[in-house]
Amino acid sequence: MAYGPPVGSGGWAATDALQGAVGASLLRFGMGSGLHLEFATPDGFEVTVEQPLSISWGLRTWTGEPVSGACADALIPHLFSLLHEVGVADSGALRLVLGDATLQIEPHPEYEAWQARSATGLLVVCPPGGGTSDWLSN
Repeated sequence: MAYGPPVGSGGWAATDALQGAVGASLLRFGMGSGLHLEFATPDGFEVTVEQPLSISWGLRTWTGEPVSGACADALIPHLFSLLHEVGVADSGALRLVLGDATLQIEPHPEYEAWQARSATGLLVVCPPGGGTSDWLSN
């Protein structure tokens, strides 16, 4: 998959829109209608994961449902880690590099996979079937 700087459309544009969160730490996470990751940024930045994800660190990889004890166990060691990279592929796959861990969320053919939002009104979503859609409220 290709991740990188924006070129104005698809995953590249979504990657650009989410760059404001790079350098923030994972402040907390919660589980409810999905896995909610909250990052410590001046304008607030959250990611909600609604589909299975993988978390890789060192020689370990955990893959599974976002609302589970096993997911919490995999995330706890990475609390307060810095977000080093945000990447969105044209397919809609989201990659977050958090400290020494990489979180990967793939699109789903029938359901929304993830969404990222900030207090400034930015909302980026991986809709059913993949790709990304984004909105900026006024």
